[in-house]
Amino acid sequence: MWDLEALKAGVNYLNEILGKRFNDVKGFEPDVNYIIKSLDEDYARKSLVEFFGSGRYKAVGLDGSMDYKVGLDIVTIFIAVASYSLPFEISSDGDIILSFNNVEKIDSMSIFKVIPFWFDDLNGLTDSSNLLDDRSISKGLDSIPNSIMTLGEYYSAFKALEDEDVKIVFLDRPIASSIGPYKRDARKVIYRYGGGIFTSEGINGKKISLIDLILAVYLGPDPNFYNYEFRPGTKKHYILQLVANMAWESRDTYIKYSELIPKLPIKISRDKVVKVLDKLNREFFGGRFIEDYLVDGFIVTDRIYRYWDSIEAVLEIFIDKLFDKGGYYSHPLYVGGRPLTTKEINMISLFLIYKIKWLIDRNHKLVIGIGKDTSVTDMNRSLLPYLSSKGYIKNFNFRAVRSDRSMFIILSSLHRELFPVPWRSIGYDNIFSTLVYRDGVLTPARKVTTLSKFLIRNYFQLREVKSLDAYVRSPIFFYDRFYREDRDRDLVRGVDIKHVDKHYKSYIYLETGLNPYDNMILYILSKFDNDQIIESAGHNYLLFIADKEVKRMIKTVKTSVSNVVENTLYRMIRQHNIYVLTKSFREYRAQIERWRR
Repeated sequence: MWDLEALKAGVNYLNEILGKRFNDVKGFEPDVNYIIKSLDEDYARKSLVEFFGSGRYKAVGLDGSMDYKVGLDIVTIFIAVASYSLPFEISSDGDIILSFNNVEKIDSMSIFKVIPFWFDDLNGLTDSSNLLDDRSISKGLDSIPNSIMTLGEYYSAFKALEDEDVKIVFLDRPIASSIGPYKRDARKVIYRYGGGIFTSEGINGKKISLIDLILAVYLGPDPNFYNYEFRPGTKKHYILQLVANMAWESRDTYIKYSELIPKLPIKISRDKVVKVLDKLNREFFGGRFIEDYLVDGFIVTDRIYRYWDSIEAVLEIFIDKLFDKGGYYSHPLYVGGRPLTTKEINMISLFLIYKIKWLIDRNHKLVIGIGKDTSVTDMNRSLLPYLSSKGYIKNFNFRAVRSDRSMFIILSSLHRELFPVPWRSIGYDNIFSTLVYRDGVLTPARKVTTLSKFLIRNYFQLREVKSLDAYVRSPIFFYDRFYREDRDRDLVRGVDIKHVDKHYKSYIYLETGLNPYDNMILYILSKFDNDQIIESAGHNYLLFIADKEVKRMIKTVKTSVSNVVENTLYRMIRQHNIYVLTKSFREYRAQIERWRR
């Protein structure tokens, strides 16, 4: 029997902790002038006209959901992605004019998929041999529909952006939640499995060479895609990018040492360059990148010009097969008799993210990834201590809570006047998510840091409502977006980072002044918030209704689809007398207990 008094004692202890946290900050006057940016609406309107131009456009919000059911030793996964569009007009003075009554579901950019597979293939699909208990099995089962759902979301986002009228896409996930893990998965596919299904079986006969995969992962669609720096962890990447750029600019695969060496950020001898190149060629490419060393230079593979073409060719076929968009009615998770792994699916998602960034870099379009329940600790761990050390802020030694979101919730509630809605935090580089401020200097929290000048992060809060005796604020959310050189370069600064016992300078984005681009985004977020629906107030209306729709889609068919799957197999089960073999022990025992009742 459970102990009521012990439960009460536990709750009282939590109350004491919460009370102490509030008492700690009641008299605390935070210096937030530098890190909190209230909306400058006039400036935002000017930025809107300057960036998009006045006219009629569309915004798209999309969300995904997934679920699975295990029965008769078959796992049935359910994937739903819903896309909704909303027409809006930007007037000549920059006002956003819209009506939420005009929201429409885009069927061509929505996905619903039901996929069955044998439970016995779970190890192959998850690329794991350690599914030993319920916890690891549950995690493995979650990972499969989650990978497919995420791929569906990014694919729908890309297809939306191809529409000339669509200028804004809202994602119901931070982009950073995908890019790091998926790059790790891509490296495993390449270096642990030699390119996996892409180099062995191919997709419908279309293969990608290993060197094309490597170049695509490290360079993106073109050699200027990433911002590699000559620092620990990315020196070889920097040289690869430099060599690729030289080959692209000259349209010649022959690279002269006399032209390469002056472009390096440090003085280095020719012999040292040869050693570094040879190491790069062996470690990254297995000797496939540099085809020959000559007296005055070296020759790189001509795949440097065409590697992304092979990615494009397979990408569409892969997605068509997975979502039955090209009339492929074979099993979407099996190629050449073996199951796809989640890492291979995530690798395709990575390439879709690359395509999205490449597209918006060349067009005046905007992708905003919104996170709801984050436990990010960037502010307290690295950003605020750094800003304090540089004299930008003072009196901000906030240790009452660890997570940034909780910190902003408490401070904005106790100091309303310092957080006028709508507000957002200072924009900062995603590299801060992998840094910690220690002993007076920024240092990698682990061995390496993420790349700078790729993703920019902000927190924001949109609404406040006055009740009879209190003010109630909408939740605090988090958004990230891609770095844009034309909008963000003026806010890039050199920052000293310590790696082991050496210091290096990294050039990162930090909003030391007002960025008109993020001020414009805050204005956009406030306009696409529907305050007439209480549960969506302060969020994003398009994402709210997309979330409702995907949950409805799965709930509507889950039971009936599961029954179809089970009924289809019962004949084979009875014929071969393998009823018990197709049941897990718990499922079999539960069935017997139901009969007994």
